[in-house]
Amino acid sequence: MKIVYVKGSIIIDTDKFVYADIMAGTSVDIENIFSNDDLRVHEGDLIIDDNYKSSMFTYYFATKEVIAGKIGVVKWPSLPYFLFKNLESDILKIRTIYNVKFDDSELYNTLYKQSFVSLITLLEVFLTELLFLSVFGNEDVFNMFNTKVDDFIKRKLMLCHKPTTNVHNRIECENLLNYYIRNIRYQELAKIQIIYEEMFSISFPDVEKLNKHIKRRNDIVHRNGHDMDGIHFQITKEDLENVISDLNTFIDEIYSVLDLKKTFDCSGDRGCDYILENNGSTQAIDKS
Repeated sequence: MKIVYVKGSIIIDTDKFVYADIMAGTSVDIENIFSNDDLRVHEGDLIIDDNYKSSMFTYYFATKEVIAGKIGVVKWPSLPYFLFKNLESDILKIRTIYNVKFDDSELYNTLYKQSFVSLITLLEVFLTELLFLSVFGNEDVFNMFNTKVDDFIKRKLMLCHKPTTNVHNRIECENLLNYYIRNIRYQELAKIQIIYEEMFSISFPDVEKLNKHIKRRNDIVHRNGHDMDGIHFQITKEDLENVISDLNTFIDEIYSVLDLKKTFDCSGDRGCDYILENNGSTQAIDKS
């Protein structure tokens, strides 16, 4: 897996460009996230033409725009490499923030509470994107999820049906599945566990500690740091470190049980193809 960091715009002038993912206007400090072995930095605009050698296992980040003059084919990655790297980076940023020094000690409680909430949000985002990549990164998983959606909704594991006309083609199907994936309540880990176990035939990691963190997060968000009995509690730096430790343990375990190298299709002949439109956005196309 390779990372190309462009300090400028990416200008695509070919229909032969393939890649794992591409992002414009990135403000993330890419050079401090990825190792030198993975990273190539390009100063100024990068022009991609017919002679440019591209790979479906390369991620591109541009500090400015992504401009597509022609249509190019995009392949989903074989491994959600960036998902894990981005999570690590966000945890590091939150840890940096809550270690800021203040003269007014009363500010720490507010800072720690908001940091606690942000860490649980990272868990929700991680579970969302991992399910998304799993469904859209392998045709078999995509088809399985498509057949299970109605059953998941009936069992109240997912939100109710989206008002829509009948699905007539692959694009409409993908848009609908994307809607369902992004509207699951990822705080309800008992339901998430059922979805993951039935989709991937795995034993979901233990979430007892994470559930306790989520309950405390809800007390912060909805009751400003009071539990259901009205008792006020403080968040400490030790609490935050415990959340990070439990998050990391969960991430390691879910990575292991899913066996992501097998979950994602690496053949290049199956799964979803995508076209890059002139506005730089991606849209799914039917391979049939």
